[in-house]
Amino acid sequence: WGNYFSPMLEHNGRLVKGDGFIVDDLTNRTINFIDSHRDQPFFVYLALNTPHSPMQVPDQYWKKFADKKIIPDPEPANARKEKPIHTRAALAMCENIDANVGRLIQHLDSSGLGEDTIVIYFSDNGPNGARFNAGMRGRKGSTNEGGLRSPCIIRYPRRIKPGTKVNRIAGAIDLLPTLADFAGIKFDAPKPLDGTSITRLLMGDGDDWKSRVIFSAWNKKATVRDDRYRLQLTGGLYDIINDPREKNDLTSTRPEVVKRLKNELDGWLAET
Repeated sequence: WGNYFSPMLEHNGRLVKGDGFIVDDLTNRTINFIDSHRDQPFFVYLALNTPHSPMQVPDQYWKKFADKKIIPDPEPANARKEKPIHTRAALAMCENIDANVGRLIQHLDSSGLGEDTIVIYFSDNGPNGARFNAGMRGRKGSTNEGGLRSPCIIRYPRRIKPGTKVNRIAGAIDLLPTLADFAGIKFDAPKPLDGTSITRLLMGDGDDWKSRVIFSAWNKKATVRDDRYRLQLTGGLYDIINDPREKNDLTSTRPEVVKRLKNELDGWLAET
């Protein structure tokens, strides 16, 4: 609705008025929901809509970043278009998210639910503006690494060892089969799933993990990624492990990789 402070919201099919800053409000409602379902299995999808325009954030978070020096992104295209006030607001929004996620985790732990609750923190795409992006090319809406790479942190103390790092590629398409696997739920999907359960990787049992490819498409652009390389539909092959900024096109030096990934991408585009 273009306003993050006590906006109109839809609740079970009817319009209601929010209570305070939307991220704080949604987190409060999540905690209340957990409290009312703590004696039975529950699922919560808490979709926080920041950092995103409108770049509104409570004063207590904004003040911390209002005068913060902004470090330019190593990618010149990002640095040239960056608006410091936009970046400061995004940082303040992230600080607010951190506080609310911490509040939620603390509530789970203090309620005795932390050990057996799976918490997944993830994002949908790269930044919604020209700001620091670790020097990676692209932003939201691009098929470069800077538009597609996003964090995914999974906390499940009972089953996942703290500090575990998965070095194989995965995507949001893997969340449904992974959660079902952890929960011991057997289901027959009405259509074939592109995702796969990554529980083995999360539990440190991925020595014989089979390599895979993941596809992304947006606005007539498309790309395919394996554990090392990214190929763009419009041309360009990049070693993402050693060149995450996609500066060195390997098309002429790795023709066999180009051929393999192009066949994969062409097949996926024909199917979809």
